[in-house]
Amino acid sequence: MGTQSHQRRYPKYSVSLIIPKSDTVTVAKIKAAIEAAYQEGESKLKGNGRSVPPLSAIKNPLRDGDAERPDDPAYANAYFVNANSSTAPGIIDADRNEISDWQTVEEQHPESGDGNRSP
Repeated sequence: MGTQSHQRRYPKYSVSLIIPKSDTVTVAKIKAAIEAAYQEGESKLKGNGRSVPPLSAIKNPLRDGDAERPDDPAYANAYFVNANSSTAPGIIDADRNEISDWQTVEEQHPESGDGNRSP
């Protein structure tokens, strides 16, 4: 089975989280989470006798929109994080109640996506 066939058969879900550079509190929290994840992974790898590259040598999930997407105004003066999955994401409302019907979200918030959802 080729990769292209696999991609057509199984949906892929993705999101780009755009964080204004002025939101220093959120940016600091994301950087701290990246550092914590690195340290956890580092201790596991070192425990197995493997070498670990420095954090600065690893592709950082927090990326600079001005540097990587200079022609897209949505990314101006912002950082971004991309995430993707083959598993459909969960949806919650403002009160953190789970919403299980994509159609409900699309009907109430047509601006939220392109309408190409898989159940």
